[in-house]
Amino acid sequence: MPPKFSLQPVLDYRHSRVEAEQIELARLNQDFQQGLAHLDFLEEESSNAYLRIGKLQAGKLDLDKLAQLRLRVRMLDVQIRDQHEMLVQLESRIDEQRERLVLAKQDEETLVILKEKKAEIWNDEQRKKENALRDDIYISQAFKRSMMSVGE
Repeated sequence: MPPKFSLQPVLDYRHSRVEAEQIELARLNQDFQQGLAHLDFLEEESSNAYLRIGKLQAGKLDLDKLAQLRLRVRMLDVQIRDQHEMLVQLESRIDEQRERLVLAKQDEETLVILKEKKAEIWNDEQRKKENALRDDIYISQAFKRSMMSVGE
């Protein structure tokens, strides 16, 4: 059994950091998807408000309703613009989070490779010891046989 990897606590920490970065990236992606869904909703509301304005202007004019719908459209346009800005900022945060995740994975992978190399070196040493022991056994057996044949 190979000896315990001396940097295992550091590797464990880096692994937990990778997991935390993955969770944060997933949360940001979920926020982005929800933001897109909200943007779709706002755009649909705006489209419906424009359709209602068109219908109101085609028939008997109700100036109060038209004014309310126009105000609603202006508010929706502001909300749509704000939602676009929020999504752009969120995309930037997602890109930054991806970079942090990549760096964390690279840090972790460095130690994983070191751990594997140390295990490989230990295994090579064990094979060499086993081969040397096997050689000693064969030499000992050959020596006993040669001693027995000399004694005859």
